[in-house]
Amino acid sequence: MKRTLVAMVFAVFPVSIFAWDGDVSGYINKVHMQNFETYSARVTLKNSKILCGTRTWAFLHSTDPNYSAIVAGLLSAKATGTSLRIYTNLESPSGDCRIGYVEFN
Repeated sequence: MKRTLVAMVFAVFPVSIFAWDGDVSGYINKVHMQNFETYSARVTLKNSKILCGTRTWAFLHSTDPNYSAIVAGLLSAKATGTSLRIYTNLESPSGDCRIGYVEFN
């Protein structure tokens, strides 16, 4: 009975496990790095694409999970000209875009 009810709820109200505020593909324009815990790495895409909200840049804090691996991938994509897809979430109340997932093509 419970399974039927759950299936009916998801059929009527479809939801996604991953709800991203931004889902943008392109090529990296710039990678900004700084020696602070917050906003340690920022990335912009070519053609000033909006990454979420009104921001044309997205960030990672040095304390974010997989920070080193994601930054290494971003720098590699920039150096090789590889396209990527960046998924972001809008941070409240700042309105800034935090990188949550990156797919390298």
